[in-house]
Amino acid sequence: MAASRLVEAGPTERYPFDREALAPLVMSIQGLVLLGTCIFAAVTGVVILATGSTSRRAAADSLDEEL
Repeated sequence: MAASRLVEAGPTERYPFDREALAPLVMSIQGLVLLGTCIFAAVTGVVILATGSTSRRAAADSLDEEL
């Protein structure tokens, strides 16, 4: 939201060509964070299905055994 406000503010003396490049950069970072969250959820789901348990300790133990 802060990035969109900066982009909408328009050009300033310091940034005469505006800050239009900021919006795609922020969206790319948000996309990477979302991708990381999805990968984490998928891996966690596979571990839970493989171990047959939703216990954190059991899932952590199975990950340690695989490594």
